[in-house]
Amino acid sequence: MKKVYNLRHINFSSTFILSIALLFLSCEESLPRPTKKGKDTFGVKINGRNWLPETGLFGPDPTSARYGNSRLTVHAAKTNKNTNEYIYIYIENITKPGEYAINFNTLPPPLGTSYTNYGTYSHNDKMYQDPVTGQLGKYVYYTTNANHKGKVKITKLDIDKKIVAGTFEFTAEDYNNSNQTVKLTKGRFDLNFK
Repeated sequence: MKKVYNLRHINFSSTFILSIALLFLSCEESLPRPTKKGKDTFGVKINGRNWLPETGLFGPDPTSARYGNSRLTVHAAKTNKNTNEYIYIYIENITKPGEYAINFNTLPPPLGTSYTNYGTYSHNDKMYQDPVTGQLGKYVYYTTNANHKGKVKITKLDIDKKIVAGTFEFTAEDYNNSNQTVKLTKGRFDLNFK
């Protein structure tokens, strides 16, 4: 006996499944739009996944920027009961909007911090699964260097209003394992600096 399929049922089922899939895909928070108004926003994709800063109720500010002596530091953190993740960007000799390479060899604290242009990503937590190795709970410190580079494009630097905005991307190497890297793309920030 030949089966007869009701096309309305198939069409409804396909639409329902597609709707559920889109709902799950939309659960990931989207990155903030690039702005230049000092809105204190920050976002980036880490190995293709959206990453936004956050802290617990009594935690420190999830983002900060400092500017002085032509040196810019941008910091973002995600700290909660399951994770401690940090992104730092250091740029020197910055006096106006423009594109700045982040490509110098650096040493992680406490060994020393070289205030040359570089970016870092680190995490230290119990529940986090390393995006590269899949290991749980391991402290990993990734940093740019002469082989793993990136760039920061400053789109606004307003000294009077203390606003810095820009975009960034970089690939960073695990400080303890040069075979492991992490890729930060589509980064953006719009911060008030101190």
